Amino acid sequence: MPDARKTPVALVRRGFSRSGGAEAYLRRLATGLFENGCEVTLYNDRPWPEDYWPYPQLSLTQAGGSPREFSRAFHRLRDPQEIVFSMERVVGCDIYRAGDGVHGAWLERRAQHEPPIRTFFRRFSPKHRALLALERQVFNAEHTRFVIANSQMVKAEITSRFHFPDPRIAVIYNGAPPHRAAEGMRERIRENLGFGPDDCLALFAGSGWERKGLKFAIEACRGIPRLTLLVAGRGNAPARPDFVRYLGEVRGMERYFTAADFFILPTLYDPFSNACLEALAAGLPVITTRANGISEILTEKITGSVIDDAAFIPQLRQAVQFWSDAAPRQGAFERCRALAERLSLSENTAQSLDLILQVRNEKSHSLA
Repeated sequence: MPDARKTPVALVRRGFSRSGGAEAYLRRLATGLFENGCEVTLYNDRPWPEDYWPYPQLSLTQAGGSPREFSRAFHRLRDPQEIVFSMERVVGCDIYRAGDGVHGAWLERRAQHEPPIRTFFRRFSPKHRALLALERQVFNAEHTRFVIANSQMVKAEITSRFHFPDPRIAVIYNGAPPHRAAEGMRERIRENLGFGPDDCLALFAGSGWERKGLKFAIEACRGIPRLTLLVAGRGNAPARPDFVRYLGEVRGMERYFTAADFFILPTLYDPFSNACLEALAAGLPVITTRANGISEILTEKITGSVIDDAAFIPQLRQAVQFWSDAAPRQGAFERCRALAERLSLSENTAQSLDLILQVRNEKSHSLA
């Protein structure tokens, strides 16, 4: 890798959730940058736990403050010497990673699955109006040097809605952590959970269950013999049927990935789901929607199934029935793991670091 020693990098992310995919991504990226010599500081709106984040951090606003307040505070207090790598819509990014996708695109997809009256009133929401205004600023080449999209889907959304120059949008897929499970661990975990070898376990993981499509997953799994849906994360439970087991927020999802037979996430909008990528790394076929950027890398009935619309229960149910059968899963385990290995953490870090150093060199030349 190129020499990144003493390169100061400001990582920007407001909120915190132990089960959040963005937080997991940022921690892995920080570790990779630190190991390559970068000086990493996190700017947030509340301190992250030290056992989760061992690097320096600076809280700018009170937790729960508005995105606009956070952006203003960051713009006022940032160190101009730092390379700003932001996962928040803040003005003055060197690199904005659009890990949350395009807010306008999310609102449009959301409107397809809710009563029109809710969509109508959302137009007047100060929160959404502020986010859309910040989005117009961050996808403006006068305020942002580079944008990272974590899927071609997100890049297409940016280029179709804004005039951000195409050469300055880099598509860098998320990186998968390696999944390690000792021999016999799967059987022991399933036994501890109360399941036998003939039981089928579908796994759903994520927070914000309305957007992640939990209610659609429940309907698709209903009535399938010997199938249990394990649900990890937090949200408002749409139903509590006997075949669903709620796990709450989980520390160490590895054992549930090891125990499960396939992963299901019929999301309304997901730029590129980390949970789906971790499932692939564990050898699990993934059922998701075209509104999830990870659908770009899946092969139908080989490494998973892609549904056109989360609300189309017959198609979703067909995918659940297909992967509930042990026969197609036999060959899928190695194919899924091989797919995830191509999207390694080291490759993600290397591509991100290359972009950070490109910014550093551009800044140096402009000052020369």
